[in-house]
Amino acid sequence: MSITKQTIHLMQDDRTEYEFRTHTCFIKGRDTFLSGWGGAEGGTSYAVWCCRPEHLDTVFAWVKGRSDMVGVTTAFDPDSYQLNRGDRLHIYVVGSGHPSLAVGGAA
Repeated sequence: MSITKQTIHLMQDDRTEYEFRTHTCFIKGRDTFLSGWGGAEGGTSYAVWCCRPEHLDTVFAWVKGRSDMVGVTTAFDPDSYQLNRGDRLHIYVVGSGHPSLAVGGAA
């Protein structure tokens, strides 16, 4: 079998070694805009935001309110998550300047 974009999956994790210990909560959603093309050609694009526990509710509300995200959940474990062929998953870090933490969660 030859390797193509449809047969591989991609995972990108932006966390630093320090953030692996401090940003222990995850909010995952399926990106309806990026699924099916580019890095997720032939698959689904997922975005995950990792945050500190005290920011979980705020970040969850921000992700849930995005029009490009569906299936938003906190049921995500990066150590055991399995991607399907063609899927892409990107783990973003919610730092102090992240839009989800702005007053009202405005972007």
